[in-house]
Amino acid sequence: MSFPPRRPRRVWDNPKHARQNDLSLSGWIDDAAWITAMTDTEYWDALSDPLPVRELAPLFRVHEATIHRHLQSGTIPGYYIGRSWIVYKCEIRAWLATRRNIPTDQMIDDDPDPLADCPDELRMRDLMALFGKTKQTIRAWLEDGEIPGYRVNGRWVAYKTELRETLARTSNQRHH
Repeated sequence: MSFPPRRPRRVWDNPKHARQNDLSLSGWIDDAAWITAMTDTEYWDALSDPLPVRELAPLFRVHEATIHRHLQSGTIPGYYIGRSWIVYKCEIRAWLATRRNIPTDQMIDDDPDPLADCPDELRMRDLMALFGKTKQTIRAWLEDGEIPGYRVNGRWVAYKTELRETLARTSNQRHH
């Protein structure tokens, strides 16, 4: 008796490897009513910011390697800092809106600023949230000069204006 060949399994095909918030993106939730009940804003609010490459892959329904190629070529907007790609939701939404075949009635910022809601002076916790990285990674970036900062009384401080320059310098987009 011969069985048809099985297609190769990918990590996102295995529910053991899916995190709870990945389930809706990877097709494991088949409840169409739940998916259609979500508004566009609710959908984007449910995603983390910045978006890790592992969450971008199921969003675009491609492999992580494909996302990396698009980031390296500048097709998908992102920033390369400390050997990591940083991708912000506001920029992905604006980028997707420019590729839409039918105009949308939703207001999407054409020039999104990932630093818009940040305070002028950022502490370690702010930097961790901004870059979506651990305290150890942020500390290493600060100590190595990957991101600008000042060590004052044993604590790191970074300023929004200098971070804006770093984002412009590390952007994969030509217009920065």
